[in-house]
Amino acid sequence: NGSTINSEAVEWRPQKNLLLIPQQLTGTNANLQVVADSGQYRTNFEKLELEKNVVATSEKPALQLTSDRLEWDIKQQRVISPGAVKLVHYNQNQTITDKLISDRAELNLATNQATLTKNIELISLDPPLQVATDSLTWNYLARVGKSDRPIQILDRQRQISLTGNRGEVNLSQRLATLQDGVKGINQPESAEIFARQMTWKMDTKEVEASGNVIYEQIDPKARLTGDKAIGSLGSNNIVVTSDGKQQVITVIEN
Repeated sequence: NGSTINSEAVEWRPQKNLLLIPQQLTGTNANLQVVADSGQYRTNFEKLELEKNVVATSEKPALQLTSDRLEWDIKQQRVISPGAVKLVHYNQNQTITDKLISDRAELNLATNQATLTKNIELISLDPPLQVATDSLTWNYLARVGKSDRPIQILDRQRQISLTGNRGEVNLSQRLATLQDGVKGINQPESAEIFARQMTWKMDTKEVEASGNVIYEQIDPKARLTGDKAIGSLGSNNIVVTSDGKQQVITVIEN
């Protein structure tokens, strides 16, 4: 399969289709290179199992994965980290764009897709925000993440957060779409918006919400309900509308 393994010592057991590598090793194949303190290669399955201080590096796209244990299925072009893992993606200028950590990860090198499980934290440097969830399918080349579990998006600089029971984050297009029990909070302006579905444009802070919309703010104190809402969550400029079957209800308290 064109793979190369370099080390100072190996033990070959042909009857068991097993190559034991007790010392530090480097493995390369096509677009991926791995280093680790020890490992073993199963020739019949074409799998390289690595342990301790494992670092896997890809050039195109520029990606680095670190873990204490890694399974590399060379034939299927899959990399599995059954334990805690850190994934870092770089742009063409070798500048970090995204960092991800999780309890488990599986990478499909052919599709540039990572499937992460439990205690996931995605830190984006451009745009600057954080995403937290327990399940994420992440296309690290397109910078698009999808989750069918509760998800939170946090913009610490502008103190805006959005939560939903499932959603999609497209960092390349600066766009997030959340569904089912969505809540948006603008902490500096003490404003909140609730809806079944919400789309958030990260650069402009614009939101489009639909389904049982509730918008509340503190100063001046107001509460609006309707079918749809559009506007800027950052400036508390929200327009709430209905389709005619249900009127927009507005409550303003001086």
